[in-house]
Amino acid sequence: MIRIIISSRLAWLLLMLVCLPAFSEPISGVVFGVAAEEIEILVSSGKMPTAGMVVEVFESSDGAEEISVGTWSVTRLEFNTVFASPVHVSGTPQLGQAARIGNPKPVETPVPVAPPTVAIAPIAAAPVVHQSKLKPPSEVQTPLKTVEALSAADQKLMNDLVSGDPIRIRTAAKYLYRGRYENSLVMDKAAEVLNSSYNNSSRDPMHVDAMAWICKALWVSKETRHIPLLREVGREAKSSKLRSYARKYHAALVRDT
Repeated sequence: MIRIIISSRLAWLLLMLVCLPAFSEPISGVVFGVAAEEIEILVSSGKMPTAGMVVEVFESSDGAEEISVGTWSVTRLEFNTVFASPVHVSGTPQLGQAARIGNPKPVETPVPVAPPTVAIAPIAAAPVVHQSKLKPPSEVQTPLKTVEALSAADQKLMNDLVSGDPIRIRTAAKYLYRGRYENSLVMDKAAEVLNSSYNNSSRDPMHVDAMAWICKALWVSKETRHIPLLREVGREAKSSKLRSYARKYHAALVRDT
């Protein structure tokens, strides 16, 4: 009996050692909201962190070296969103920046190292460029302007809006309603979803609620091009709740623009 217990404990210890690397891998996400005392991170992996874990945010860079903006501590979770308070902030976090969440690193005591002796090399004179070889301003080519790509946060909103999942649609619409978007294309996509789906699943309370939140978001956009759509939903929606919300925010949008 004693041998069986020892063997079982040994097997459990070996299993934990095998599974440990999987739990130590950082959880990926993107910055989705920034405030003075708190940031929000949308988790892009299936794993969710726990309170007390450390969030590190990195600047977007084309180089191989990542530049850390600072660290935050996870305080609470809501759906697929992580809220964290600042610990050591060295820069300004921006929407769409990459974030990784993991366990706190052990504090290491720095070992003093004597500064190396640096030999001062003579400074070479800069080459002289003759004025005749410089191109006149008319010949200098300026790069063509390209359409700005969607940020990671905007792309996440787009994916949620077209997912067909009323919970994800409602979550995205709530963020739009709070003004947390930078690209008008995202709001236009929300309008497309409302236009094509407001009479789908009209007896599903979650779907109706998601469509109502899109109506709210279109109001705060202050874009007059959304007025006809809200008027149509207020007249044609099969759900009386959705008709009521659409009429309310149609009138508000007309009033505020």
